[in-house]
Amino acid sequence: MTIAAAISGQPSAGAADSAPTTVTTPPRIVDADHPVSRVGAKVPIESLQRLKARPAKTPTLPTLTEHGQVTAKRTGATYERNLDHYKDGVPSGRMDVAYDPVNDCRAFLDSKVGKKVVDRFRYCSVSRWTYNHVEVATGRVLGTATYLQTIAGQAPQDRREIYYMVNLGFFDIQGTVPKTGPLEVSGISSGYRGADGSNVACEVTNSATNPQMLGQCLANGNVVATIVFDQNKSLGYGRDFLSRCGVATSTCVGKYCGEFTDADTSIRFDSASYLEGASGGVFDAAAPKILYDPRSAAHGAVATQS
Repeated sequence: MTIAAAISGQPSAGAADSAPTTVTTPPRIVDADHPVSRVGAKVPIESLQRLKARPAKTPTLPTLTEHGQVTAKRTGATYERNLDHYKDGVPSGRMDVAYDPVNDCRAFLDSKVGKKVVDRFRYCSVSRWTYNHVEVATGRVLGTATYLQTIAGQAPQDRREIYYMVNLGFFDIQGTVPKTGPLEVSGISSGYRGADGSNVACEVTNSATNPQMLGQCLANGNVVATIVFDQNKSLGYGRDFLSRCGVATSTCVGKYCGEFTDADTSIRFDSASYLEGASGGVFDAAAPKILYDPRSAAHGAVATQS
C-alpha cells in the first residue's frame, strides 16, 4: 500500500496560518529493519523538512508475458488456454458463496504477515503498519499509531472486475496521536504493454466511505475500505479483448502520501466467446494446475503415478 504520509499539523494557538508545531509522518511497514518508534525518541529534523504533498506512487510491474497463449502450428493463429481450475463445473473462488473474505484471508496465512495469490480468484495480504506524531522543533516522537492491514482480493464471476477489501484494525496507540487525521486507502493501477502496443491502466473506483478518521477507526475497532478495479471490453486487445494491468493500494493521511504500496500484483480481464460467461477477471500471477487421478476411469489412461 502506498501508505500515507501526513502532515496533520497542530497549529500554534491564535495563529491559523502559522507553520505547524507537530506533524504526522508517513506510515511505513513494521519489520525487523523498521520497528515501531519509541515515544520520546527523536527523528532526524531534515526528514521532517522534506515532507511534502506528492501523488501516490504508481505500481511498477514486470513486462507482460503472454504465459497463457498457445500458437496453432498449422495456421499460426494465437489462442488463449482456459487455465481456470474448475471443480464440479464451478470455478473455485466464485463470489456467490457466502463467507467473510477478510477473516478467510487471515486464516489462509495462519494469522501471519505476508502476501500471496491464493488462486486465480483470490488474493491475500496481511501486514503491520505504523506512523509517528512528531514535535517539529525537536523531532521528538509524541506518539505512535500501529495497526494491522488485511487486504482480501476477489474476482467475481462473469465480470471484468476485481475487488479489494482493505481492513484496518487491531490499533495500538502509544503516547499522543491526533484522531482527526483521515486515513484514506485508495487503489492505483498501471498498464502492461500488450501485443498490440496498448498500455492502458485499469479503471479504479474507490468507495466514497473509504476515508476514515483515526478516531472513527478506534471507535469502530476496525474499518473496511472497498476498491474496484475494472476495464472496459473496448480497451482490450486481440480476439479475446485482453486487458492486463498492475494494481496496488495507496494510503494517505490528510493530503500527504508516502512511498509505500501494498498488495502489488497483476490482474487480467478477457471476454472470450468460447468460455462460460461473457467476461471474467483473474489474478494472473497464479500458477494453474491440472490434477489427474490414475485411479479414475475418466482420465486414468493419461495419468501417471508420481
